[in-house]
Amino acid sequence: MGPDSDSGWRVFARWLGWSWLSVANLLALCGVIALLLTSPQFQVTQVIIAREWQSSATLAQAHELSNVVGRSIFLLQTGRLEQEIESLPSVRAAQVRARLPDRIIVEITKRQPAAVWQAVNGAFLVDLEGQIIGPAADDAPDQPTMVIQETSGIERVPGQRIERRVLLAARELRRVLPQLGIDPLAIEYGTLGLTVVGSNGWRIIFGELEQLNAKLENLAAILDLQRRQPEPVEVIDLRPVERPYYRLIPTPTTPGAVPTTQPR
Repeated sequence: MGPDSDSGWRVFARWLGWSWLSVANLLALCGVIALLLTSPQFQVTQVIIAREWQSSATLAQAHELSNVVGRSIFLLQTGRLEQEIESLPSVRAAQVRARLPDRIIVEITKRQPAAVWQAVNGAFLVDLEGQIIGPAADDAPDQPTMVIQETSGIERVPGQRIERRVLLAARELRRVLPQLGIDPLAIEYGTLGLTVVGSNGWRIIFGELEQLNAKLENLAAILDLQRRQPEPVEVIDLRPVERPYYRLIPTPTTPGAVPTTQPR
């Protein structure tokens, strides 16, 4: 066997030595990983709510969150947990953070009720985005003062969405109408669109939400006419923007409807 052959065996021996060393290192690394994944020291034992959350029962509905206790903190999918919690009707946003060795911190932003939506099957809290949060409690101290009565007969459940612009329009009418001398006693939404019932008994039909400013201008003109020539008004219909009209309370001597247009 020549020198070249001997050199080749030495090269092979060195390669074999390094290979066994690499395999040993790989096995050691796998052992460390397995130890970390199975060690009780790194199993979740605490789920901490970073902010005060009044409805602990709501959190219990997040099944994945309740199942993380006892699982390896390294196998936890925080993004999926966030999605599960954010799927709850009362949660606007959630952030889940893992903290070694055994803690999960959950930070929740809850939805803020902006109105009470009165449907045929009950009253529900709704935020300004139109999300139905949950049932409204009659004795809640922080209950929203804006109540919208849905007259279409549709049943509602938490998690559904109401058209956002309906809520924004209703809020704007509650702000503007008192400036015109109308005290909004009730707000209705249904097949006629948006309707406001004043404390004086008038029903003011705004209809669909387009051209709301123009309808308010027409209403101001009708109210000015009523101040100058008082009549027993029953309904003011602002849906035909170019020709709004009001209807008088029926009596033996009054016609059923008196058209009027905004003075130019």
